[in-house]
Amino acid sequence: MIKIVGGALFKNGKLLVVKRTADRILWPGMWEIPGGGVESNETNEQALQREFLEETKIKVKVITPYYHFRYKHGHELSEETDFIVKANKFEA
Repeated sequence: MIKIVGGALFKNGKLLVVKRTADRILWPGMWEIPGGGVESNETNEQALQREFLEETKIKVKVITPYYHFRYKHGHELSEETDFIVKANKFEA
């Protein structure tokens, strides 16, 4: 099973979303919250902080999980946990 994490960052009533690249196999060009795969040596929180920084250059603090679900990615089952995150510096 593939473990995925995502982070919802809100400011002034706005949610930060990023656009998936066109070369992605699953949902190319769609908008989503930042996140990605959890590596074997990481906790969900560590993976989310790493992925968020890689995708947005924003350092975040994980606050609380808010949604957990499973879906098929090709022939593999994926398990995603999404979190509310906070950032000290973020332009909305």
